[in-house]
Amino acid sequence: MLKSMINPDLPVLRSTTKGESGKKTFFIILIFCMVTVLTAETIYVPDDFLTINEAVAYAQNGDVICVADGFYNESVNYIGKDITIMSANGPANCIITPPQTPPNSESAVIFENEESVNAKLIGFTITGATVQAIFIENASTTIQDNLIINNQMGTWYLNGAGIYCSNSSAIIENNEIAFNTEGYYGGGIYLDNWDGELINNEIHHNITNAGYGVDYGSGLCLLCSSGYVENNLIYGNDSNYTASSFCCYSTNSVIEYNQIIENENTGIKIVGNMMPTINNNDIYGNSLYDVYVTVEDSTEVIDFQYNYWGESTTNEMDSLPYPSNISVIYDIFDNDNLAFVNYDNWLDSPITSIDNKTIFLQVDVNLINYPNPFNPTTTISFSVTQNAMSGSDGSSFVTLEIYNIKGQKVKQLVSSQLSAGQHSVVWDGKDENNQLVSSGIYFYKLNINGKTKAVKKCLLLK
Repeated sequence: MLKSMINPDLPVLRSTTKGESGKKTFFIILIFCMVTVLTAETIYVPDDFLTINEAVAYAQNGDVICVADGFYNESVNYIGKDITIMSANGPANCIITPPQTPPNSESAVIFENEESVNAKLIGFTITGATVQAIFIENASTTIQDNLIINNQMGTWYLNGAGIYCSNSSAIIENNEIAFNTEGYYGGGIYLDNWDGELINNEIHHNITNAGYGVDYGSGLCLLCSSGYVENNLIYGNDSNYTASSFCCYSTNSVIEYNQIIENENTGIKIVGNMMPTINNNDIYGNSLYDVYVTVEDSTEVIDFQYNYWGESTTNEMDSLPYPSNISVIYDIFDNDNLAFVNYDNWLDSPITSIDNKTIFLQVDVNLINYPNPFNPTTTISFSVTQNAMSGSDGSSFVTLEIYNIKGQKVKQLVSSQLSAGQHSVVWDGKDENNQLVSSGIYFYKLNINGKTKAVKKCLLLK
């Protein structure tokens, strides 16, 4: 397809009246915009070009690069182009893994040339990076519907193993960011001087490994940012130091309608001389504190209302100065009280869904598989607790089933009466016919006494 259909001999329209001239100028601009839209091209990988980077080099602003299922061992750089790179069939079997030739390790996807939110990455699995998997600096982009998993940074002093984003208005939406490991700030996502949107993401089981005893935000770290954080599920993040799963460092971001639950150490940590707005969230079940505040200017105020704290703390909400699951360290130069705004306006029930999707909490089942990603086998472990539905001997009827990304059942691993306690089973990557399944994302679902208790994802990489 030709890149331009504009006729260079198009006559210049002139008018003796200012009004007619303005109308004709507007008409020419409108025609130009329509032609530009009509000439946007769809480029196919590997049909038109064997690699994504070759397609990027050819593409122009507005083009779409459609990538077929497969493994792409390259570091994709948008080189300043506002183009869309999207998978043909979603992230299950379309995987970008960057080449690793130490000390020249590369990110899987790079935005560093003032790309706008019209530069889009949609529908990939991003894995295997040993520096930041997605690197965004001095650019604003859209990261949507991706699985960013199992990126392990080899150095402790870098930030953002899953997504590193600095000086940006990036939109990060509907992604799963999980099992990424790094050493400083933001194991899953690091956002610095960012004023974009972080919406409908699942951020879990990311890890920070402290360097010199410093690590913040194993799941998510906001530094000097003013973006909008809404409707994210943040759970299971951990650290080998006393970090938080979510850190707000001198940020005035708005944080609403999120679930920050069941993380190791602190749920959300607030540090510095700017305070965020933290309203209408579920913040409970975190192993150390749900909220931890270190303030550098005690005149700052946290707008901190209508959050759900879980049943274990509701009786303590009238206690002073703070509930037991909130820890506050005052400014060492000023001992005036930090002024939370109506922190005791708490909700009596949690958020039960994110983006109309039921969230199955894992408080009583501890469902997890290891390793993840895996090849060729993975061990799925879970616990069974005794409750009113259990039999007289304390046992429960348990099923554990594997499904593919289309929702089709692949294999039943467990279907039996099990006693209360911890259990595990190995999946060898085969279906009911004992045939090896293809690489991709699979779901494993745990039912106890006829009720679904948890659904988790695993990734088979061959």
